Amino acid sequence: MSDASIPTSPGLPNRKRSSRARAGVRARERRLQDERREALKDPDRADLPPAAVSIRDFRIMTGLSAATIFRLLLKGKLKSTKLGGRRLIAFSEVERLLRGE
Repeated sequence: MSDASIPTSPGLPNRKRSSRARAGVRARERRLQDERREALKDPDRADLPPAAVSIRDFRIMTGLSAATIFRLLLKGKLKSTKLGGRRLIAFSEVERLLRGE
């Protein structure tokens, strides 16, 4: 199969990206992750925990991998809800899991 037959439309998941484009995506991801970490450390928000957190924020807070989080969800040890297209985990679930219950 030649490279000419591989679809390169922006909407297709198998689209080839240059190393520069991949580096830009990784840099944006790191920047977003850093912003989320800082937001979670913000002293003004420390007294008011969020009602729910995204999978990504849950990963940052707990240090668990996405695979481990989804495994916990599948086993029923962690509960989540889907709101629109986002999967959210109630903050009480975060606290419960961290307490080891």
